Amino acid sequence: MSAESVDTQRLFFALWPASEVRERLAAVAREHAARPVLERNLHLTLVFLGECSATQRACFSAAASAIESPRFSLSLDFLGGRIRTKIQWLASSETPQALRDLVEKLHEALGPCGFEPERRRFLAHVTLSRKARKPAVRALADPVIWPVDSFALMASEPAPGGVRYRLLECWPLANFETAETGAT
Repeated sequence: MSAESVDTQRLFFALWPASEVRERLAAVAREHAARPVLERNLHLTLVFLGECSATQRACFSAAASAIESPRFSLSLDFLGGRIRTKIQWLASSETPQALRDLVEKLHEALGPCGFEPERRRFLAHVTLSRKARKPAVRALADPVIWPVDSFALMASEPAPGGVRYRLLECWPLANFETAETGAT
């Protein structure tokens, strides 16, 4: 194993749910996915970075620290999936503009670090299962409401039985209403 491979990490930016939201997502996964993703791994990827050196991680972290974006609420109300990729996911039928703006701000801030965004359109979703034989595509009767107040830099690490996601850093989203009114 080369010194470079030892010093790299597989990284991504994500929305990392609080325990109440994670429990609700896990319940939906158990109900709608034959082989659900482990509860501890449920998240919403904002930007996938791939294998990164310590220098790249430092640059990505500094870039993320400079981002100002408002808090928002995400209503995950639509089950979707693709037969070809065998992925069952939960998404929002209407992605909040604040979420789209956060992803765009990340893309812009990460550019000077050498990051090039994916060409495909951003689809805000939480993967429920990676081995769905026949993914459901329909509205969810009882949506998962996710109050989003931060975003995180995550590491994807090999673990027995798959991967484990580890939170490396977290940045709060601004409560602009509070800042404007001077309330605490």
